[in-house]
Amino acid sequence: MQSQIADLIRGAAFSPRRTGSDPAGRPSVIIVDGADRVANITAAAEARIEDLGGWDNGSLPATVLAATAAARSTPELAMTRAMGRSGSWLTVRATRFAAGPANEAAPPPDDVVVTIDDTTAAEICAMTLAARGLSRREQDVAAMVLQGAATSAIAAALHLSPHTVQDHLKSIFAKLGVNSRREMVSSLVVR
Repeated sequence: MQSQIADLIRGAAFSPRRTGSDPAGRPSVIIVDGADRVANITAAAEARIEDLGGWDNGSLPATVLAATAAARSTPELAMTRAMGRSGSWLTVRATRFAAGPANEAAPPPDDVVVTIDDTTAAEICAMTLAARGLSRREQDVAAMVLQGAATSAIAAALHLSPHTVQDHLKSIFAKLGVNSRREMVSSLVVR
């Protein structure tokens, strides 16, 4: 199962972008009230909602509702990613409104602002590597290998010794079932 997920992510990460719901760079923003109803929405967000599966009997898609619920339970930015119908990965971020200046009325406490954006190639790469079981540091090393960095450059950038970089590479190779950098890149990029 993990291999199938990683293959799906790899295909999305290194395939040309599909633009089935491309909102032409306009902001995709939704204001969700305390009852999970849409208070305001941009036209671009409407297109993103359709790409995330459309309205479910008048309700937002589960991905958006999950991010909204998470935003209400933490002061941190809530975030999730999902593959849209178009084949593009989308990042959904949600947060509660902060109190405005002293002379402005504060927004209702459960109102949440949601943004939906294309997931960056770097984020997709990180998902791909995590799905293959690589630790955070192994992901850092692998990402630099994918950029063509030599061991000495990886060591300098990550503040590691070249020996430690090689140890990480051995672990990465074992997890990916490869024997070299070339095989690693091929397994992650070539279909």
